[in-house]
Formats: sequence, C-alpha cells, structure tokens
Amino acid sequence: MNGLAEAVCSAMGWADGSSLRARLDRVVPEVSKALGVPAARWSSDPRFLELVAERCTVPETYFFRHQEQLARACAEVVRSFGEAPLKVWSAACATGEEAYSLSMQLVAAGAQAERFTVLGTDVSETSLARARDARYPEWSFRGVPLEVRRRNFVRAAPGRFSVAARFVAPVRFAHHNLLAPAPVTGVHLISCRNVLIYLRPEAADAVLRQLVSALAPEGLLLIGAAEQRLAVNLGLEALEGDGGLLRKSAPGRPMPQAAARALSLIHI
Repeated sequence: MNGLAEAVCSAMGWADGSSLRARLDRVVPEVSKALGVPAARWSSDPRFLELVAERCTVPETYFFRHQEQLARACAEVVRSFGEAPLKVWSAACATGEEAYSLSMQLVAAGAQAERFTVLGTDVSETSLARARDARYPEWSFRGVPLEVRRRNFVRAAPGRFSVAARFVAPVRFAHHNLLAPAPVTGVHLISCRNVLIYLRPEAADAVLRQLVSALAPEGLLLIGAAEQRLAVNLGLEALEGDGGLLRKSAPGRPMPQAAARALSLIHI
C-alpha cells in the first residue's frame, strides 16, 4: 500500500496523511474488484492508479460557497474587461456547483450570458458526469435561501433542483489534472479555491504557475484567502479586500491599485 499511496500522491500532488490512507483502505478493494486486478498488482494496469486517484478525491462543494468573495471576483472581471468576451475557468470544480455559481454571478454582475464562457475541470469523471447533469440535491444548497433557488433553479424531482437553462448554456466541463498543462489560455478569471492547501509545496507551486500562465494580461485569479501566501513572486497583485483575489500584471504596465466599489451581488 505504501507504494500505491506514493504513486497517488505523485500523480495528484497530494500531501500524504492519515485521511488519504483511510480513503485508500476503502477505495483500493473497490477498484480491485471493479477491474479484476489484485491490489498487489496495481502497477500492472494503468487504469488502477487512475481510478484510485479519482475515487480518492473529495468533491466537497456547494452553491455560492464564500459568496461575497465570488461576487467580488465576478464584478471585478466584468468591470475590468468591458464588453470583451469573457473566458472563465473553474479549476477542480468537483460536481460543478462553483462553475454554475460563476455563471449566475456573472449575470448578476451585468454580463450577458452570450458574452462569457465558463470551463469547469476536474480529475474525477464521476463528478464531471454529475456536473453535466446539472441536477442537485438539497445538500448542494446549504445556506442558499429559497428565493434564490426559485430564481436560478427549476425543481426537477422531490429534493432535487436543476440549474436554469440560461445559466447552463455558457458552461462546459472537461477532464483535467491540475498538474497537467492548462487546458485553456487567455482566461480572464480563474477560480481555484481551497485546493492548493491540500497539495505538497512543490505541487502547489507548479499548479499556481500553470494557473498564472493561463491568465490573460490583467486577468484575475481567485484562490482561498489562506492560500494567497503561496502566490508570492508570480507577477500577481493582491486586490483590496478579504484576500484571495489576485490580478496578473500586464507586461510593461504598472498595476493600478484596486479601489473600493459597490458590487452586484446575488444576496444570500
């Protein structure tokens, strides 16, 4: 198991720990049975490692998570790039709630749905299938008032809601490991919140550099406030506020200080 744990950590950039070991104890027998490959021979089938890594991911997310931070980022990107078509990337999007939240919040900030695209990526095909389905249980709406749910979702079944079609249209999903080259470039806003803290330091640095390389000049990177310290010396300027929103400096241009401004919010 030690060799497999190290292989999973290397493939995903994860820091090893007791929680990962506990997940491996549960996941490895499941994968072994599904593939018909003895666990001791995991290295003989590349699908084994891939499936173990996918099943060890923890898709912990919900709609409008840390909503004020999300709203500020969307308002800032709409303000900064005028009428230009916007490219937005929700990295490590899990089951898609954040990608759709970005779509809703961009509209709330004044962007027309035809003006932007949102790419959601994740390493888990199971999570991506749920994201494409765009139907969610009550647990995905914790903290979201019924009024917001009625305005942005459609009841699909008892206890399940579908994202309204106008917010689904600009969003697409794709498989991607954060350690791989970025799947898109010239991005105006990237959201990758509270992911880096689970990575090894060298992996977190590599991921951050990939994210920054994908940003358009003066594009915005949204990470967790506690992760901002990891992004020093990468050509980013922290915007005023509660942390976690960074702007990529344009070559040869001084970066103006962000001024306080009113934001268009989905109030929850």
